[in-house]
Amino acid sequence: MRPGGLIGRCAVFLLGAVMALFLTAFGAKAETHAIRIGTFVTSVSGVNPADGSFRISAYLWTVDPLGQFDPENQIEILGRNWSSRKIADRMMPDGSRYVAVLVEAVVDHQFDLHAFPFDHQKLTFSIEATSSAHSLVLVPDHADSRLADFLTVPGWTVTGLNLTSDAHLYDTSFGQTTAHPTFSRLTVGVDLTRNVSPLVVEKFAGFLVALIISALVFVVPVTELGTRIGMTTSSIFAAVFNRYRLEDSIGFDSVFGLVDQISLLTFSAILWTLGISLWTHRRASSHGKIVAARIDHQLGIAVIGLHILLMGLCLSLAMR
Repeated sequence: MRPGGLIGRCAVFLLGAVMALFLTAFGAKAETHAIRIGTFVTSVSGVNPADGSFRISAYLWTVDPLGQFDPENQIEILGRNWSSRKIADRMMPDGSRYVAVLVEAVVDHQFDLHAFPFDHQKLTFSIEATSSAHSLVLVPDHADSRLADFLTVPGWTVTGLNLTSDAHLYDTSFGQTTAHPTFSRLTVGVDLTRNVSPLVVEKFAGFLVALIISALVFVVPVTELGTRIGMTTSSIFAAVFNRYRLEDSIGFDSVFGLVDQISLLTFSAILWTLGISLWTHRRASSHGKIVAARIDHQLGIAVIGLHILLMGLCLSLAMR
């Protein structure tokens, strides 16, 4: 066989292989079924950081160019529990199928309480197709997706709505095949900002009372140790009550947030007050009441002033 003929055959073979790969890739892409999906959120309620959940009601619609997709049977809402009810199903003039369903769900959510009560939350719930992402893709309908103008969330201001889509790979085959499946997922996000009254100290009223009592301890003569300890005990009860009240509202959070910072500073001020009272009481016996009182006032101003400054710094950082 002539070398030129061999080279020609190899070139033809390579060209054919490249064309086959191109056609295969193009064909796989063409087989992907794109479904346009949008939402109209009508209600958000039960926003509960302590329980880590919220409730949402929304209309979902899908537009399928092939006229086959039925969201009532071919999507899943990722949440604790959910229900859907079909309210519209019709063919469009261009041959596409329009289906709308009303969805209600209770959804788990990881709340970010680092800046509570100045926090912002993005409540998200995900919608997932039951078919593989290799054959079906959910495409967000950004143009028509909206929040209802009558939507209100007690204690919060609703600031925005956003939709994103991706292909989610599961780390399991669900007992069917050896391959890990991938499903198209649409994530709906509702942005909330917590309403805070001008008297934000109401959230930390117990801590404020405890700090005021601690400051007033230094007005009492150093020789009146029993009175000082009694006032310090009262400040501890006020701080503990405020702490438990906040934990009932927001639950346990592993982040060292504003609530924890204010709690720590309040108890620190109380302990410093107790320690100074004991030390100056003993010093009054050995160095005289006048000297002990002067040291007591100086230390009291320094300790209470420093704790107020640190609390103000924590609040200013949380409000950013």
